[in-house]
Amino acid sequence: MTTDSALYTLPNGMAIHHHRAYETDFVYREVFVEQIYTQHFGSLPAKSCVVDVGANIGLFSLLVKQLYPEARVYAFEPSPVHFGLLRQNLAPYPSLQLFQQGLGETVTHKRFTYYPNYSVMSGFHADADEDRQLLAAGIAGQLQLETAEKLEAAERYIEILMDNKLENAQEFDCPITTLSTLIDEQKIDRIDLLKIDAEKAELDVLKGINDADWSKIHRIVVEAHDRPSCEIICAQLTAHGYTVKSSKSSEFQQAAIFMIHATHSGN
Repeated sequence: MTTDSALYTLPNGMAIHHHRAYETDFVYREVFVEQIYTQHFGSLPAKSCVVDVGANIGLFSLLVKQLYPEARVYAFEPSPVHFGLLRQNLAPYPSLQLFQQGLGETVTHKRFTYYPNYSVMSGFHADADEDRQLLAAGIAGQLQLETAEKLEAAERYIEILMDNKLENAQEFDCPITTLSTLIDEQKIDRIDLLKIDAEKAELDVLKGINDADWSKIHRIVVEAHDRPSCEIICAQLTAHGYTVKSSKSSEFQQAAIFMIHATHSGN
């Protein structure tokens, strides 16, 4: 599986290798401008340990290194296409460890679905109909179409913008490990921030944390892909001693996408 790689200059002047401009611009806005993963946490320690689950091409990891040059980052990205770009973008930072794996409940293998024309929706729980609805909702959000009347009037325009972005999906076998396996193998005694953006696999990631390891994780930010998952995750984090806040994603007002921020009360 290959893709074209090109240098692309972000609005902040950083030059990166990327896949498609509309994807890169979208993720840049979320990570650097809106700071959806970091805005509720304040400052991290200078020598933070950060785990980036769903690293894509590495923009969040780059933000961490920009803010905290001494931070250790463990970045996970299953897609071969994006892992190659991730490796190029993070090559200047030897303190980053990269894993072409997914995180889940057990050490195993799973099928990963890759959308070459809209890769940010690729994942282990792909569903063509659900993903198409989510993509339409995301486009409506970017166009600021909040009302039913506006959505109806712009329906054809949204179809044009979608432009078969979910066609030609590809599947491949991907190794899965668990967060507790990472903690054990890397001898991690504290994770200052666990970021999970795993396209409907967020519950799987959290199930891979052993009871003894929860207290080692100070902050967690999760993107949840429906209200039931959000409620389950919030309840789980609360039960493990976290103070939890959740909010609906500003990018997907027409869909049930939630951002969950949690801080462990014992750290």
